[in-house]
Amino acid sequence: MATWLIGSVVVLAIVLVLYRTFFRKNKAGGCSQCEDVGCPLIDQAKMVQANKRRKA
Repeated sequence: MATWLIGSVVVLAIVLVLYRTFFRKNKAGGCSQCEDVGCPLIDQAKMVQANKRRKA
């Protein structure tokens, strides 16, 4: 029984972190905060936007 409780707490913690990082509606948090650090996802998104601007 204790194994199920510990497992459910761990799974809930992982789901909470994923939700707060990627799926939250307001964009106050998440990967956009790591732009100053050099997040590769942000860098790639900036390159795609720059390419779209050049083509337009």
